Amino acid sequence: MCYQKLEEVKTSALDKNTSRTVYDPVHAAPTTSTHVLYISLGVCCAVIFLVAIKLAVLYLHSMKRIELDDSISSSSSSQGLSQPSAQPTQYLRADPPNNAAPITKKKDLRSVTLLGAKAKVKDIAISRERITLKDVLQEGTFGHIVHGILADEKDPNKENETFVKTVKDQASEVQMTTMLTESCKRRGLHHRNLLPITHVCLEGEKPMVILQYTNWGNLKLFLWQCKLVEANNPQAISQQELVHMAIQIACGMSNLATREVIHKDLAVRNCVIDGTLQVIITDNALSGDWIPTDHCPGENENRPVRWMALESLVNNELSSVSN
Repeated sequence: MCYQKLEEVKTSALDKNTSRTVYDPVHAAPTTSTHVLYISLGVCCAVIFLVAIKLAVLYLHSMKRIELDDSISSSSSSQGLSQPSAQPTQYLRADPPNNAAPITKKKDLRSVTLLGAKAKVKDIAISRERITLKDVLQEGTFGHIVHGILADEKDPNKENETFVKTVKDQASEVQMTTMLTESCKRRGLHHRNLLPITHVCLEGEKPMVILQYTNWGNLKLFLWQCKLVEANNPQAISQQELVHMAIQIACGMSNLATREVIHKDLAVRNCVIDGTLQVIITDNALSGDWIPTDHCPGENENRPVRWMALESLVNNELSSVSN
């Protein structure tokens, strides 16, 4: 016992005389890992706080929008129940982009006379003697498409197959003017997915529009046939080929938009296809009235009401956006 106490006294005396610091695990300072943990927790709390603020702002914004829509609908319904409004109904629509074609109205075509429409295409007019009409391919309310043969101007023995678009015997002057005016917009187009007019024939009572010939004909009829055939039929098309057709149509419409040409009725019924599955967009008068289930009969033209934009139905406003 005396020996142990003497050793403890010596040890304590040695510690007092020396300048070394004795490590005390209880009163030790925090380590670096503890500081990192505190910083991480602080950052996480800050991020959670910012996310909560953002969600709250979005929620308040959506609630204000819902309240505004409810107030508009309630006010309009109460106004409609009380008495009919003398002002025309205003419909909200997105503003067209800056590169959109200008808005036109169908009623503006009525101001164009038949003589004026003929004058615009007079430079590409050809003699009636160069055209030989064959079978009727498509027939509608006001016009029809005929398979024709066009003789070469320099060599009459050289012939080319064409589509000939013309009106029926009972067609009015307004309908003939509409056909020439719509076809005139497609002259001078040079794009692999657009069908330009090559010539017109103004002789006689019924004008004719000469178009490029494709050996597979209308795209809608082609898709119908492919849908009905068996899977092992060579005419069956794959999903990849369908996507490729859609891309071709988009490229053609993009070219029309850059030229500020409004198509007015983009649909597969207004497209033709050839043997290489190349799709070509035609004008809306090519097959605009020969599919009764796709159009609503009108005075001088049949309108595709089911696919028309709201502003086109109400105000007859047409633009590249309404396509």
